[in-house]
Amino acid sequence: MRSALSSEGLNTVSYMSYPAVIIGAAFDGGKRHEIPLNTLFASAGIDCRITGDIRAKQWEKLVWNITFNPLSALTFATCGEMAASPRLSRVMRAVAGEAVSAAAFCGVNLRKETVDKVLNLDPVFSDFKTSTLQDVERNRKPEIDAIMLPVVKLAREKKISAPFTECLYEMLKYRHEKWYHTFPRLAADVLAVDGDELLLIERKYPPLGWALPGGMVDRGESVETAAAREFFEETGIKVEEKDLTLLGVYSDPSRDERGHTVSVIFYTSVSGKPNAGDDAENARYFPIDDLPLLAFDHKKVVGDYISKVRALSARLPYK
Repeated sequence: MRSALSSEGLNTVSYMSYPAVIIGAAFDGGKRHEIPLNTLFASAGIDCRITGDIRAKQWEKLVWNITFNPLSALTFATCGEMAASPRLSRVMRAVAGEAVSAAAFCGVNLRKETVDKVLNLDPVFSDFKTSTLQDVERNRKPEIDAIMLPVVKLAREKKISAPFTECLYEMLKYRHEKWYHTFPRLAADVLAVDGDELLLIERKYPPLGWALPGGMVDRGESVETAAAREFFEETGIKVEEKDLTLLGVYSDPSRDERGHTVSVIFYTSVSGKPNAGDDAENARYFPIDDLPLLAFDHKKVVGDYISKVRALSARLPYK
């Protein structure tokens, strides 16, 4: 669920429920509220279903959360990336199994296929970032106790065995309990021109809009290598690292709504027809003096290029 201001200045909410909102009374006295609440959700266009066993549904949700959320905060991986990793999936299977054992100790016997169902990730969640990972990316203290303590407490009381969950819990508490600031992420972008035209990509994922081609620097990769790689992946045009010239380093903590990201931006000359790929929905040239609305702080970046590089080139004598 995500809220944003509309063009009229009203606060609107974008809602996604998969597969539905599940409600149910924990005690017999609450059953009289089930149908009125279900009707209220339905009147708002929200798919809502009543269950006769809300405790089982709560534990099923906990099994999913405890399997994906903690690891995502440590690995910075999406749900799809974690599920596709043989190493991480083995850890997740163990954690999910420990949560199922905790549920059984509490009198909730989940279906045998619960663990397989959790790990058999629906494609709709392939690019999904857990709420815990989103908190970490925004330098907010993530929810650790709410998700993990139901299992950790039982393990500490020697009522169940949950070594994987306990290990993840301790690592998360060490990293995020008192000082949960994560270091800024490092990106590399390329401002590429063909004469008086600037090559931009239309972003496939939020923040949406037109932007300079680029992306995150991988572990063990130089910023020059990352810039050339990302540029090729998003535009289909190959540039040599030696042809990249540093424009500047942009580090305003508010420049990226997803979290503090520092970008090293290069400029270069290119030619050829772009072919959008990877995170780019589209790629095309625009007159540098007539650009669309740009994402991030890329309007400032282009302005710096015009004032520093093009202005200097115009003053230099021809050779």
